[in-house]
Amino acid sequence: MVANTITYINRMTATEARKLTDDINNHAELLREKLLRFYNAEGWQVLGYENFKAWAIAECRFDWRHAYRLIGVARVEEDLTIIEGDTISVPVNVGKQLAKLPSIPLQHEAYQLALAKAKAINKTEPTEKQAIEAVNVIEKREFVRQSPHKVVAQMVANDELSAKDGLKITYWLNQSPPQTQLYVQEKMVDGLCNMQILHLLVNRHRQYIRTGEVSRNLTEIDTTGYIAGVPLKRATEKDWDRMAMQHQAQIIAEEKARKEAEQKALAAANGEEPPLIVEPKAMNAYTNSPEETLSSLKIVLDDKTLDGLFELMAKERGYVRSETIVANYATVEDMVVTHDDVHLWLVPRNDLQCKNGDIVELLMRVKS
Repeated sequence: MVANTITYINRMTATEARKLTDDINNHAELLREKLLRFYNAEGWQVLGYENFKAWAIAECRFDWRHAYRLIGVARVEEDLTIIEGDTISVPVNVGKQLAKLPSIPLQHEAYQLALAKAKAINKTEPTEKQAIEAVNVIEKREFVRQSPHKVVAQMVANDELSAKDGLKITYWLNQSPPQTQLYVQEKMVDGLCNMQILHLLVNRHRQYIRTGEVSRNLTEIDTTGYIAGVPLKRATEKDWDRMAMQHQAQIIAEEKARKEAEQKALAAANGEEPPLIVEPKAMNAYTNSPEETLSSLKIVLDDKTLDGLFELMAKERGYVRSETIVANYATVEDMVVTHDDVHLWLVPRNDLQCKNGDIVELLMRVKS
């Protein structure tokens, strides 16, 4: 029988709990200050480390990423203290959010905004959520103030786009010619706001401006206002892919029809039968994944075409059929292999391992 155990909790008083809380916070603040001092003075160098990260990995009892976060918070506290004139201490999660802003004045403004939110509910310091809200307000305001693209700025101001996404789109547009900047913003006015599609749209229109080649994707969007039948406002990257595959299939079908017509006309002019039409099919090839590529091939090709492709690839690699050498090899090994038993197998002779009764054919590599 297992005896029952009783756990006694020696509860502290409210005064003791508050003192311990203050001690914990003071210790954390001291740690941040010391880390920043160590970093600024490049203390890792005199200890023989290549950089601060290497020192933190080897010496700290916490994750090196956390060490960098603490340094960022310490910088924020130091800057806020200089502006305020009094010592400012913020929770790590709050400081981490404030550090996302690019300048000290903006960090201070966000801190004041978050602090006002806290005081409105009788709290003495802001929470991480309040800091996030304050930072978002500042980021959005600064983006709208500085953006050269009015549609993007308006969508950020209306909360249709985040300031972070607005910055991404601004970067894409800044790398684009004026025609693309105008075109993409027109589609945004029409409701397009999916980031993946916007990126695809920018790249496709830049290609059109550069080469002059008409894009069926852009034509469909311009003429219908939809992507694969889905309104621009609701369209996703999957809808774009479906549209692109439909257009690819159309191009293949049109090319097939054109070639058939040309070949039939040529045969009729020469009084000959029309030649066998080679039918192209769309498929995916996967870099560094022959297995997936083979699976894709099997979907669109018949066995005869696959066997022919195998033969062509073997010849391309310098292999030839050599039944005679196989027979001689089998004879040396006291094995009999008749030509009737021969099947295709791609394997160099020196690596051939066969047992009595195996059916073997060899493709030999030809030395140049």
